[in-house]
Amino acid sequence: QSGHDHRERRGEADPEADAAVREEEVVRDGDHADEHEDRRERAEREARIDVLTQLNNRRGFLELAEAPYRGAERHQRPLSLILLDLDRFKEINDEHGHAAGDAVLNAIGQTLAVSARRSDVVGRWGGEEFVLLLPETGLNEAVELAERLREQLRERVIRHEGAELRMTASFGVAALDGQQSLALLIDAADKALYAAKMAGRNRVSRVL
Repeated sequence: QSGHDHRERRGEADPEADAAVREEEVVRDGDHADEHEDRRERAEREARIDVLTQLNNRRGFLELAEAPYRGAERHQRPLSLILLDLDRFKEINDEHGHAAGDAVLNAIGQTLAVSARRSDVVGRWGGEEFVLLLPETGLNEAVELAERLREQLRERVIRHEGAELRMTASFGVAALDGQQSLALLIDAADKALYAAKMAGRNRVSRVL
């Protein structure tokens, strides 16, 4: 009888069969590793993206804004930031429900995403606040963009379950000034936004 038969009868291992099993285990382990990596990457992306608007959330915005901010600071290039807040958004939720409010936020997010350049960083800052970082953009140019966005939002009609919803927004605009940190730039835009709210809403205010 063959040596193979003798090995089987004595319970000895078959090297070819063992190699095939090991190869199958390596492939299976590789598949599991790929699945784990896919899940990890998806979880990391979801941690940086606002589920409702599909824009960057605050964490995602800050991470993406760091590089253009550092570049502008290092090379003394213009950089501006727009912070906008929807006016009387609570009234939409109170009168039409939170689903209507979500529809408005989603529509605003779409408008901002379409209006942004590839180099801009756009995000939902939180609640009904949105933020745009504009590399290679001075203060006057950023104010002009904010005015265009204000008009677009004011003229947009959002239809939800038979209702026609309209929305305005207030804008604060600030530009990088010397060694100003990103946090201080955001804070400056926030102060300008507050001034726009205090001046009557549906307007653009800049840092003077």
